[in-house]
Amino acid sequence: MDGSTIAQFTAQTGTLPADAYPVQGGRMFVFRTDPVMITIPATQVTPAITRTAHCQLLIQAEPIDSRGTADNWKIIGTQRTGACNILAI
Repeated sequence: MDGSTIAQFTAQTGTLPADAYPVQGGRMFVFRTDPVMITIPATQVTPAITRTAHCQLLIQAEPIDSRGTADNWKIIGTQRTGACNILAI
């Protein structure tokens, strides 16, 4: 993923950023998945617990040039939180 553009990432995954904000040297793009159901199985002393969770993927990108379109932001780093094991990336 590092080195590809935001346009390439969105084409591969079919997801669009939910938000973006400026950071030093570029921009942070925020991607969120739809909620998924997660179940923790019951034990002999606790009941099963089901809850919803989603993945939040933060992608840091730097500008390739001044145009500012999705194909002009090169990915330089990522951070994941939540139920991100469902992502194929």
